[in-house]
Amino acid sequence: MNTKAFNILGAGSLVIGAAVQCLYNVDAGEAAIIFDKFAGVKTNVYGEGTHFRIPLIQEPIIFDIKSRPRSVPVITGSKDLQTVNLTLRILFHPDPTTITKYLHTCQYYYYYY
Repeated sequence: MNTKAFNILGAGSLVIGAAVQCLYNVDAGEAAIIFDKFAGVKTNVYGEGTHFRIPLIQEPIIFDIKSRPRSVPVITGSKDLQTVNLTLRILFHPDPTTITKYLHTCQYYYYYY
């Protein structure tokens, strides 16, 4: 009787483990694309949420698309020959629809694990 219960418990845990491997999460401020080992990089961009993948064949590549600041200091002169220090703050983020182009051009420098 105990052997049958252990077999059912083992089979159940195997099914649950396989189901967990089929799902992946994309958090807020992130986007994902799928790398298929047979077809290459897919063109679909997946937003935040839980998505399905085929284990051992497909692998999600997750990009961070949140806005990031960049400060650029500039020293310039005025009309009366005084130096003026300026700091320009730029907020930028990648376009989620063109993430596949980032992967092809920048390769592994941009995406977030």
